[in-house]
Amino acid sequence: MRDGAWEETELVARFAAVMHFVAENDGASLARAAKQLGFAQSELLRMLAELGEHGFGLIAVTPEESRQVLHLTKQGRQWLDART
Repeated sequence: MRDGAWEETELVARFAAVMHFVAENDGASLARAAKQLGFAQSELLRMLAELGEHGFGLIAVTPEESRQVLHLTKQGRQWLDART
């Protein structure tokens, strides 16, 4: 497998893990999600921001008191439902 293809496959697998985590833990903090999934918080936030910039707003990051929380968007729920 080409290095680029391997990186792309790993990225898709990591994103799928994030989607499933958020679906099962709606309203989880960014910090908790990052810790559970083995990401640095900045890495997870960057991934979500980049996906949002490209029109894939599947997970909403919203401020709640002193933390950021994650929720599936309607589009995110549809994406996940189509794959399960």
